[in-house]
Amino acid sequence: LLLGFALPLNPNGTWYQQFFPNLNERVISDITFIDSLNGFAVTKLSSANDTNYILKSTNSGDNWSIVYRQYTYSVRPFNRVQFLNKDTGFVGGNRLLKTTNGGLNWTSLTLPSGTNTIGLHVLNEDTIWFADDIPFDGGLFRSTNKGQNWDRQYDAGSAPNPDHVYMYNGRIGFMTRTGSGTYLYKTTNSGVNWFTIPGGVYSDIYFLDSLTGWKSDPTPPASMKKTTDGGLNWTNQILPVGGIILTSNIDRFNMLNKDTIWGAGG
Repeated sequence: LLLGFALPLNPNGTWYQQFFPNLNERVISDITFIDSLNGFAVTKLSSANDTNYILKSTNSGDNWSIVYRQYTYSVRPFNRVQFLNKDTGFVGGNRLLKTTNGGLNWTSLTLPSGTNTIGLHVLNEDTIWFADDIPFDGGLFRSTNKGQNWDRQYDAGSAPNPDHVYMYNGRIGFMTRTGSGTYLYKTTNSGVNWFTIPGGVYSDIYFLDSLTGWKSDPTPPASMKKTTDGGLNWTNQILPVGGIILTSNIDRFNMLNKDTIWGAGG
């Protein structure tokens, strides 16, 4: 069962269950909203040799239409979707796609040889970060010229490389590494150095300011957590249960403003 929610951070607020069209057994891997009406979602595959989708809503998630299809030989999903404004957006997966007209057309950006965008964060139209967790060829990469060239900012060598990256601004950011224990990695100097902080891995993360942020923690039991000290400490957030809502976790979420989050889980 695939669920989409508008999530007020007020504990007395209301949850609304929303539904997607028939996606032929695909599930939503990421979701984002540009404003209170316009949003995008992407899917992941259950098997190879099939098609991934990019979907768009123009009425707060009540209805969705498929705006892009991509056939792939692998099970690499569309992992991330992120929009800077109503026109410019990016989708990461086995390719890195970009639109400049609100999802009507998509172009593919060139990545370093042998890499995929497992994790993606677009800071602005010039500065793009992506993570690929495979050893040796993978790592954490940054472009400062709209994706024309890439610099590796972190390389774990033969160990698993980063699979998630999030930059609050040009200096402060977070990443996780699969199999690296229950630690977040944080940088305060644009990825030149990374240090570990307690708090566990995340499947998605967003900071309202340099201190206050939320993350979805996939470690069982899955949960949403909040920090008010820059990630040093995290407290659990209550998720809805009962009735027709069968939420076991929120895997991806998007923060529209200080009050409202959209989340996707199952």
